[in-house]
Amino acid sequence: MTRRVSLVDVRASAVRLVAALAVAAAAASAWAGPPAPAFIYGIDDINDIYEIDPIAKTSTLALVQPAGTSNSLAYDTVRNDLFFIDSEKKLRYWSRESGTTVGEVSPTPVVTGSFNPNNAAYYNNAIWFFDFNSSVLNKISLSYSGTGATAVPSISAMQAFDITGMNLPGVDGVNTNTFGDIAINANTGMLYASTTRGRFYSVDITGDPTGTFSELAAPLGITNDLGLQLSFNTDYSVLYGHSYETGDWYTVALENGARAPIAEFNTLYGGKGFRDLGGAAITAVPEPSSVALACLGAGGLAWRMLRRRRQAA
Repeated sequence: MTRRVSLVDVRASAVRLVAALAVAAAAASAWAGPPAPAFIYGIDDINDIYEIDPIAKTSTLALVQPAGTSNSLAYDTVRNDLFFIDSEKKLRYWSRESGTTVGEVSPTPVVTGSFNPNNAAYYNNAIWFFDFNSSVLNKISLSYSGTGATAVPSISAMQAFDITGMNLPGVDGVNTNTFGDIAINANTGMLYASTTRGRFYSVDITGDPTGTFSELAAPLGITNDLGLQLSFNTDYSVLYGHSYETGDWYTVALENGARAPIAEFNTLYGGKGFRDLGGAAITAVPEPSSVALACLGAGGLAWRMLRRRRQAA
């Protein structure tokens, strides 16, 4: 016997199907979850290092340093070490797990002469940065003695690659490769850069990067306050941008550098934002039970760990 299907039955089935699809979509969204936490490291104009959470919209003081102009932050997610270049152009690192700041990475000094690094990122046991106002990308390869948080880095090699295709200088005679910042996607080996004029480009550093330059967005203008500090989150699914001039935060599209503002998130302290960003950790620094001290350099400067949370303005 053939069963006759009425229009009412068809409509009821359709309603049930739509409801089921909605439930499945909600379940899939819940399973995917929110973006991975991003405790991004940044350095301010008085040389202190912060952890910034662009999802919770907070910034937390992680390390107080003596006054200076450290720059070129680069975070090693494997060993939880934050590297930076100090005002004497020497490479230092902060062992986040042990809570101490270690002195110079040997041999030192790392950079001399015309070098003036103000951008950096960590990838594949090396620190990468561009020379000031040039197309030269530097690679500082590191080797380690020991394992985990107690591993001690040393410089094993240095290389320089002159990246072709940057068409320097700009139309007004001024170099277009001042920074800004760089960030490296460790999953793909692709370096992304934002210059002070708002130019956005990529360089493939999985092999010889010399001929891999690709401009993704032309400069936004001819003033030197249009660039962003850059950092990926911990799973490299989101590229964050931060304006040193305004303190504002953005997400940045990899394909064209388009900026989407993060509402109600600004870290403008003392008239400026963070001087440089260095990458993201998956967990915040534990609350210290006491102040950790390490003596550094001539005169035995005391470096101290402390933590305080400041809600973003």
